[in-house]
Amino acid sequence: MNAKKINDFNLYSDPSNKSMRLPICFCIEASKETLTHVISEELNRFFQKISDDFSLASSVEIAIVTFAGNEFNIIRPFKPISSESVYIDEPKTEEPPDLNNALLKCIKLTQAIKCDYNNASLNYCQPSIILFSSGNYSEDITEVRSKIIGHKDKGTLKVYPMQIIEKNIDVLKTLSSDKKVYVSLDQTYSSLFDKIGKSMKRLSDSTSRAFDSLMDAAPEEWDRLIRM
Repeated sequence: MNAKKINDFNLYSDPSNKSMRLPICFCIEASKETLTHVISEELNRFFQKISDDFSLASSVEIAIVTFAGNEFNIIRPFKPISSESVYIDEPKTEEPPDLNNALLKCIKLTQAIKCDYNNASLNYCQPSIILFSSGNYSEDITEVRSKIIGHKDKGTLKVYPMQIIEKNIDVLKTLSSDKKVYVSLDQTYSSLFDKIGKSMKRLSDSTSRAFDSLMDAAPEEWDRLIRM
């Protein structure tokens, strides 16, 4: 499949596949506090499991980005899910991450994929950004906080912060579209990825598009993980 550029991002989409798209961006802080190597392991397990499900493999399109200090890297542009291996480098800096810049670029990436879908006349659910973050940040986050609120009010994007440690919860709540932070029940992220998969499955199977967000699709799966 050939890639094309929109707003400086490579995008992949097969217009012959008319399945409703479910775009999800994993925005991952590469730091010791988020246990980057554990996220890599869980992502690979998650990809393998999801790629075996035809309905998900034909509709879910996932992007993976990492940020550390002032660095921002697109590990995987938006494209259909597969059993490919994903590796996230260990952080090379201990500087606080520029959370504002990282989320602004993720928002730009999600809006670019929507443009791609619209140009190809494809139906899609509104994008989700799943943020793995310690809640630390180096720059003021007012700008991105305002954009997240604006997108939530318009129903055009939702952001869901996740952690395996309960730290800086109040900061992450201000960046959450539903004012909630999702905390793993273990130290491997497996409970979070399992529930993401179940929510994705419910959402992709909903031909009536009755759910307007990833977490709304299977709320009972998330109750024990929510910090409000």
